[in-house]
Amino acid sequence: MSQYQPLHRLEETTDRPAPETWPPLYMPAMPPLGAIRALEAWWQARRRRRHLRQNLRRLLACDDATLEDIGYRRGDIHRALRLPRTQDALDALHRVEARHRQEETPS
Repeated sequence: MSQYQPLHRLEETTDRPAPETWPPLYMPAMPPLGAIRALEAWWQARRRRRHLRQNLRRLLACDDATLEDIGYRRGDIHRALRLPRTQDALDALHRVEARHRQEETPS
């Protein structure tokens, strides 16, 4: 009998749980950071577009003179609100506003 023999007997007598098996679908503790950032960016853009559309609807309550002072026209606001939700209505309004300014400026 060697000096290691008692240790082998000790291992045999201890009750160990069966080795763990992975479930069929492994779920890591934390999803990939790239996916989290993409989801946050999507959510922030969605919130921004929603907030902007709410403010544009409030502008429709103003009279035409007030809208003209701001630099918008009622029809442009309606067109911006009819854009798909994936498009930025404020960018569309800025493009139209720039086009109106060019038309008004004498060449």
